[in-house]
Amino acid sequence: MVQPEIFSQIEPHFLLCGVGTANTAESFCRCVLEAAPHARITLFDIRTTVLDDARRRLTKRSVGITKQITYQQGNALSFPFAEETFDWIETDNFLQFFSHAELLQLTAGWHKILKTGGVLTTRQMSPKGSLGGKCFAAVWRTYSRLITAPSHQHCAASFSELLQTRNFHLAGFNRTLWAGGQNHQWLAIKRSGVLPAQIIDWSAGDRRL
Repeated sequence: MVQPEIFSQIEPHFLLCGVGTANTAESFCRCVLEAAPHARITLFDIRTTVLDDARRRLTKRSVGITKQITYQQGNALSFPFAEETFDWIETDNFLQFFSHAELLQLTAGWHKILKTGGVLTTRQMSPKGSLGGKCFAAVWRTYSRLITAPSHQHCAASFSELLQTRNFHLAGFNRTLWAGGQNHQWLAIKRSGVLPAQIIDWSAGDRRL
């Protein structure tokens, strides 16, 4: 398998922006470390309980070595990281927590902390008006209330345009259909960089975007 250029670096630095669950953290870390054993990984979430759960799980299952994986609590609208810190930023079903105005701030923050030529990947489920879509939307609204988080819907085309206005090169976009709606995937590169021939989709095996 052809790996992105980033994986050829000695210690690439990855950011999982919005951990979600300990299972997500473990899947992401295992995928990254399999491709780049000396990578550094930062798990970032606004909830300390999520980070604590992830830390316990990764420690118990011996994922990574001491100091290879760090845990950072904070707000994605005000990142506590220096400019050009990360080689790769990954998010998954994260956009719905932000209003359109906040997405402007979020993408500006991503651009600031991502290295020139670095990669941003994100996915977002979008329910449709079918029974499956309505059920998914209802479950998601309930989940958002349980974690006291807002819930917004965004147009895929508008988000693609937003990335480009933030000086990202939109290197890949994919839309897949499912019973309840659509799943959108974006691959963007900051300013410049070589388009990866293939990118690892840790959430559902290897796919081409």
